[in-house]
Amino acid sequence: MRLSFSHGWTQGIAIGGTVAVLGTLLASHLAFADTSVSTEAQLRAALNDPAQATGTITLGSDISVSSSIIIPASFQGNIDGAGHSITASSTNPLSGGALGDDAKGMLIASGGSRISFRNVTLNGSDAWRTLWMVSGSTVTLEDATVTNGYAPTADLNDGGGIMVFAGNSDTSLTLTRVTMKNSQAFGRTDETKTGNGGAIAGRGQ
Repeated sequence: MRLSFSHGWTQGIAIGGTVAVLGTLLASHLAFADTSVSTEAQLRAALNDPAQATGTITLGSDISVSSSIIIPASFQGNIDGAGHSITASSTNPLSGGALGDDAKGMLIASGGSRISFRNVTLNGSDAWRTLWMVSGSTVTLEDATVTNGYAPTADLNDGGGIMVFAGNSDTSLTLTRVTMKNSQAFGRTDETKTGNGGAIAGRGQ
């Protein structure tokens, strides 16, 4: 396991399993096709469009997300926020039980996916974890902000901002000039299961 941080953190960090968090950009991405999106439906469609698989998806406006967006393994491209935000709907907080996708996060990076976020704010609205990384995924955040993440479910209560679930596959998170703030990880009210890593947590199996 290799850990390197180039910036200070405002929240606690807990890392476990095979997780690499690096302070430098590891890979460049060649644009295959580019598109602009302004709605949740357009973002979902672009992520699942084979023509966009290695291209750049640029946000044309702030986007509100009503349920988890699963980024497929086929997506190997970029999401350029252009200064905009992806924000969880505050009227639709975590649901679906411990194993439901909505309980995992606003954005879910599938195993095998390689995603580069840049110039974007990921906002959990104190209702959702902003990003869940499935084992085998690779995510880069550059010039980004992760804020108001929340992980309240008893069995998935780590990493209010970002949860890196490594499993048996190499899983990589790269952060460059990223601000993490106001994220929380809580367990049950009786404290029989408390959360770890308000900003970022990593877990093996």
